[in-house]
Amino acid sequence: MKGILLAGGKATRLYPTTKVITKHLLPVYDKPMIYYSLSLLMYANIREILIITDEKYLDDYKCILGNGSSFGLTITYMIQPNPNGVTQALLLGEEFIGDDDVCLVLGDTILYSPTLATDIATYANELTNCLLISCYHPHPEYFGVATFDNDRNIVSIEEKPVNSTSNHIIPGIYFYDNKCISYAKSIHPSKRGELEITDVNKMYLNNNQLVVKQCSQLKYFDAGRYDSLLDASNFIREKQKKTNCHIGNLIKIAKNNGWG
Repeated sequence: MKGILLAGGKATRLYPTTKVITKHLLPVYDKPMIYYSLSLLMYANIREILIITDEKYLDDYKCILGNGSSFGLTITYMIQPNPNGVTQALLLGEEFIGDDDVCLVLGDTILYSPTLATDIATYANELTNCLLISCYHPHPEYFGVATFDNDRNIVSIEEKPVNSTSNHIIPGIYFYDNKCISYAKSIHPSKRGELEITDVNKMYLNNNQLVVKQCSQLKYFDAGRYDSLLDASNFIREKQKKTNCHIGNLIKIAKNNGWG
């Protein structure tokens, strides 16, 4: 399995700060934001990673992450010409993915649970077609929302519904088999003018190829908004103090994985 980390977009919700720096390098307590999303791929035991970003920030990412060797990784970079939706990452990464499965992570995704590392590794190993995770969020209207039946089977997924009857949101980590490329090529821009990742997920759902794991202990922060960015920093600060364990410590994760 290979990993794609999408760190593009204009981050207009964080203006004016993001006029001069990409949001994915903003500090979330004591680490750049991208450390937390990159750690998810490392938990999945993925070592080959493609980072997709805006050209003007490319040197900044290379300065902080390099070629990934410091963390036992092989990192390559690709320029996103225009931010046209999350699905664009699969299309841009087609050659990189090749014949492999892929885990796609959004660069502003911050997750925490006491068992996150083992859970993510398990999900990667269990992948057959498409595997997503869901967690509770008080404001589902900002996200892709999953609805389940009484047996916890996925029934539907909607992108940013105005009036949702579900609080189960899909955070920005997606496990796909190689069919995701052909599915991504077949979808069309939404009313927002974007290639929605929810449309790819719906194709898996419609073909009975989608599994969604409900994660009741999972804490999710969408760090693309100022309030959430502050909440994430405060949460990580307090959790690290209480547990004496650093969240998103890439060097420690690499060592635990036996990568160096």
